[in-house]
Amino acid sequence: MFGLVWCPLLAVTTAFAALVWRRKLIVACDPGDSGAPFEGAYVLLFLGPVITVAAFVVVTTTYGAISALVGSRGVVLAVAVSLIVAVVVAYVAVVWTHDPIDNAHCPGGVPLWWPSWLPLGR
Repeated sequence: MFGLVWCPLLAVTTAFAALVWRRKLIVACDPGDSGAPFEGAYVLLFLGPVITVAAFVVVTTTYGAISALVGSRGVVLAVAVSLIVAVVVAYVAVVWTHDPIDNAHCPGGVPLWWPSWLPLGR
């Protein structure tokens, strides 16, 4: 029963986090960019729903599979693993949507504050 609330909530949160993370990369690499005229519609009508659906499918599948394997006593494990999977989905969404801008703010298309151990590119 917990999964009926957890999975959709985690999917929407994952998509929101990915889109915020993406916007922070855009602002860091192109400080003068106020956003393209259609950026809002692109995010609202395409990226948001695509990332939400992808996150929902992956999180629900993970949660359901672990719950089926372990049973009702493994709810904490199912929640923990689905949370880790959600973070991975958000990261993949950010890498997928990142458009590298190579300038003084972002040498090689990667902001200076981005961790060097975490690849950002296709």
